[in-house]
Amino acid sequence: MKSTILAKAVIIAGFMGGCVTAASALELRAGSGGPPTHPSNNPTYTTFVEKLNELSGGTLTARPMGLEVATLANAISNLQSGVLDVANVLTLYFAADFPHSMLVSELATLGSNGQAMTGAVTEYIMTCEPCIAEFAAKGIVYLGTGSTSPYNIISRIPIRSLADLKGKRLRSGGAPFTRWAEGLGAQPAEVSFNEEYESIANGLLDGTIAPPINILTGKLYEIAPYITTVDIGTFHSASNFTTRQQTWKKLSPEQREWLVTAASWGVAAHGAGFAAGDLKVRDVKVEFLEPAADLVEANLAFAAKAKEAATELGISRYKIENASAEVERFATLVEKWNGLVGDSDATDVGKMASMIQTEIFSKIDWNSYGQ
Repeated sequence: MKSTILAKAVIIAGFMGGCVTAASALELRAGSGGPPTHPSNNPTYTTFVEKLNELSGGTLTARPMGLEVATLANAISNLQSGVLDVANVLTLYFAADFPHSMLVSELATLGSNGQAMTGAVTEYIMTCEPCIAEFAAKGIVYLGTGSTSPYNIISRIPIRSLADLKGKRLRSGGAPFTRWAEGLGAQPAEVSFNEEYESIANGLLDGTIAPPINILTGKLYEIAPYITTVDIGTFHSASNFTTRQQTWKKLSPEQREWLVTAASWGVAAHGAGFAAGDLKVRDVKVEFLEPAADLVEANLAFAAKAKEAATELGISRYKIENASAEVERFATLVEKWNGLVGDSDATDVGKMASMIQTEIFSKIDWNSYGQ
């Protein structure tokens, strides 16, 4: 009996305290919180795991944990308890805890390029002292954000104009997209990703607001074969490689360098994964619809008011006194990164990772960061 209890204690200690695989070798437990085929997992986390192993020569590695352990809903509690060392935290799920970080999430409609938004959001949060303090207060460390590609309309019936859009019931991917749908005459619905397919198939929804790749990951091409190519904005409300603060403090300067470099490759792969997936949509039987002039104009008009709306939310909902200045700072970073990324290949992970390292990570003091 004693030997059994001792064996269980050893297993639990190894799980909670990190797995030492060899002298000076450390294995981190990492959870993307996404299904195997979703870009948040592959290539985002698969690239991170591969790069960390490569950089450290196998002395610092990450072991992916499945959804039976790592879900998006329990990401923060898993980090705080030590079940995970690295996790994908959707700040949208915990908006009250991350008001300054959420401010840029409200500016979804500024996004027209996923890789540019990856750079802009990562630079903004890493140079925002209140943002970093929000993470520190939860015992976690922020290491970058990967953005989706622009959201379009995916529908079971053709939608080209404002008249077509009026009254249509669409799943929204968060508050900014809910406001967009309402502003342009649609009816947004709060339906989980797992219920999306059935809701459209049963006629409860007419479609969804999402990046084109979702038509593949959710097999929506079977029931919603129309994609209206109006760029609504990007989803960038995530901290993809959030690290447990206690784990971060235990890492040597060299280990931290390996970790943050691998994270830069991971967030770059996130944007590349969505871009590559969007291209693959062309291989399935779907119809891309050109939006009518009135829909294009209404979309542009809505986007033009994005900064004003975010400023109002920043002050009223998030209690950020200097919300206007922070909104302008982020908008400037979006312009900067749009210029840096330009027309470069959105699937070039190495190039994007290099830009993140040069423009952001090289200017961070990792010895004091996140403490």
